[in-house]
Amino acid sequence: MTRFQRILTAAAVTAAAFGFTGSASAANFICNPAPGVCTFDGTTGGIVNSIAKGSTHTDRFYFTVSSAGEFLFNWTTSKLSLTSANFNGGAAFAPVFGQDYSFNVLAAGTYFLEVTSHNSTERTSTFVTSADFAAVPEPAMWGMMIGGFGLGGMAMRRRRALGTATFA
Repeated sequence: MTRFQRILTAAAVTAAAFGFTGSASAANFICNPAPGVCTFDGTTGGIVNSIAKGSTHTDRFYFTVSSAGEFLFNWTTSKLSLTSANFNGGAAFAPVFGQDYSFNVLAAGTYFLEVTSHNSTERTSTFVTSADFAAVPEPAMWGMMIGGFGLGGMAMRRRRALGTATFA
């Protein structure tokens, strides 16, 4: 699916969500390096979302990565309840503010983080989520690193053997 199609799909889903919701609402956000609620450049980014007073939101944030690796998320908030979250449809969990949550991805692709939040305060409140992605080295890269360490060790051993002198 092209980027343009994803944007149109997200816009249609968002419009439908706003059309059918009352106090609880939902939206989809495609995380690209652009200003807005959700940004992600392939390795780092984040979410900044404001929730109106007395409302509940379930929002889905899409992240596209170019290789296998590990996502790391961390939440902070200002007087807002995060009731649940899940990564790519996995088991739901209740995020604890300031705690890191990591998720492994096995291949390149688009993944989502779904967050349900409730604002019981008398004013609009915000939550912030940092999103970091660390790629896992490919097997060829591991082989090159191990081979390099082996060659370096052999060179050091050879130098030590050549550098010893005996005096009579």
